[in-house]
Amino acid sequence: ECSPTDGFSSMLLGALSEHCLARGVRARAVSVVYPGFAGHTLDSHKLPGTCYLTTEDAGVVLHHVRRLFPLSPVVVVACSFGTAMVANWCARHPREVSDLRLSCILLYAYGHSCGTAVCAADSTFGGVSGAFVASRWKGIFTDPSSPRAARNIEHLSCLERSVPAFSLKRLSAAASVGAWDREAI
Repeated sequence: ECSPTDGFSSMLLGALSEHCLARGVRARAVSVVYPGFAGHTLDSHKLPGTCYLTTEDAGVVLHHVRRLFPLSPVVVVACSFGTAMVANWCARHPREVSDLRLSCILLYAYGHSCGTAVCAADSTFGGVSGAFVASRWKGIFTDPSSPRAARNIEHLSCLERSVPAFSLKRLSAAASVGAWDREAI
């Protein structure tokens, strides 16, 4: 999974920034991450998964950036499940996409929809990709070396007590993105 501190998205953002600087263009970057990622403590019932890909977050960020920089070009770079998040929002809001005057949208890896994202993750390289993503998500919430793990587990335990269908044990046992989704949703 790409994050602002490692992976493809940060390398691409770095390369784009260097390209802009070399040409004298001032560039700014905004990175959107799931709750619980990139050092943030989980504080939402919206766990990572395709259920999160249909939120309005992409639109909120894009409108905010456009308000701050009304005349600047806006380039959207999405990686991994972010591609489904951006494409899903854009498909549901074509008029807003037009009004935002986006210069470019680059979608890297895993397609244009929630279903496509799950199928790609769980079928790529014999399911290794989906298993890797699910294990990464689990690690973010349960890794004892993480300073936020205890708070994340506390939050998930509270969620388990308040949502009868949710089970931390079943979520922790998920071995693919599809299995994770069935437990997270």
